[in-house]
Amino acid sequence: MKRFLFFMGFIITAFLLMALAVLPEYRLRVTVVTVAYILVFGFILKVTMKEYFQNAYRIIFCRRTKFMFKWVILFFIVVFISVMVLRSGFFSRIKWDVSKDKLLSLSAETKKYLSKLDTRVDITYIRPVTGNDERSLFNGLLGEFAGYTDKIDYRTLHPIINSTEYSEIKKKLPTLSPGSIVVMSSGRIAIADKITEYDLVSAIYRARAGQQSVCISKGHGEPALDDFGEKGGAIILSLLQDRGINLYPVPTDKINYCKVFVILDPSSEFNPSELENIRNYIGYLIVIGGAELNSVQKILGYKGFSVLEKINADFSRGALREYDGGIIVDKFSDYPVVSAIRGSVVVESAYEINCMKCKIFAGISSSGKTTKYVMGGSDNVQIFSGKGLINNFFMRFKGNAELILNMMGVALWPDYPISRMMIKSTLPQFFAISPKYLNIIFIISVVIFPFIILLLSVYCFRQNRTGTE
Repeated sequence: MKRFLFFMGFIITAFLLMALAVLPEYRLRVTVVTVAYILVFGFILKVTMKEYFQNAYRIIFCRRTKFMFKWVILFFIVVFISVMVLRSGFFSRIKWDVSKDKLLSLSAETKKYLSKLDTRVDITYIRPVTGNDERSLFNGLLGEFAGYTDKIDYRTLHPIINSTEYSEIKKKLPTLSPGSIVVMSSGRIAIADKITEYDLVSAIYRARAGQQSVCISKGHGEPALDDFGEKGGAIILSLLQDRGINLYPVPTDKINYCKVFVILDPSSEFNPSELENIRNYIGYLIVIGGAELNSVQKILGYKGFSVLEKINADFSRGALREYDGGIIVDKFSDYPVVSAIRGSVVVESAYEINCMKCKIFAGISSSGKTTKYVMGGSDNVQIFSGKGLINNFFMRFKGNAELILNMMGVALWPDYPISRMMIKSTLPQFFAISPKYLNIIFIISVVIFPFIILLLSVYCFRQNRTGTE
């Protein structure tokens, strides 16, 4: 019975060590401890079981132990197969996360980014006056962040109880609303709209990077940035400014001074000289809307895209007042620009696009059985064929602002955190354990428990030897 307890303890310990080896945070430590325990167990076996080794053949192949030995071998085979399956390509993406909506599992990119923070970051959650207060989620997720850096301070603020402080922040960020998150670093400030890993990390990045400039097209019927009517673009201007991005209309003969140039929903054609300027532009080009124009189709052709048929609207004029209809972009790839979008993306109209050597990011399936692609990109270019994406009316759909912010963020900053993140699996996630508990789990499972097994083994076999002598 004591031999059985010893071997079962050894097997359980080995299994725990193999399981914990999956945790990247402790892979090296677990490997070292595993080797140490193998050497110690080997020494104990040699010292305390010398007489058993001398009769190993008889013990193993006797009728009583042969049956147990068979099941031990079967157990190791099952463990080996399980480990191989868990380490396969499919399960390598899966972790266990019991938090709401799997929001407390940080990606490797986020851990790496947080560990390299070298400036203080203050993060404030503006609690909603009514509705769902997510401060527990905020504290939980920021607690995970704090497990990988000591540069982050976080708190919650009630807009009524702390009205004076809220008013001061509101002066700096006009689009701030309860439920948003304010991120400040080195005197710079940015907003995150949701309590998710993607939004918080990108807001931290934007606050540390400071205000950036994006050039947009002018003189071709683009939505006016000072127009608060339904077809204007004043809302997106304010939203982007509060998130660290300024928009500046420039003529095409000046775009080579721009890091990023956006053709922003034009309604009139570009002339040949403008097309030549755009063709020779060497910066990052973003095209939003205008796919019905021949000149824009030529611009897309320069980048390897072709425009196909117009996609029928999902909504009638009655539902959208001044608009002829509306379309929901409902299919997204795992490309970072669109993978983090949680809201709905709705546009007035769109054209199907195609590109043989480009990546396709998003499409529309509601208009038919097959998905029609409306967004794609390649090196230094992003194309979205939807018209009305930035209009004030469609800004009520949160996905529109998320998409625009992500497109411009990836264009402005090649090392933008969201450009390296991939969408989380919707499957249960394996071994996504809070860093607050990793040390405790490591000490108990890898140090204390195996040490108890070692002491038990010494006690058991010294009793056996005394009895036989």
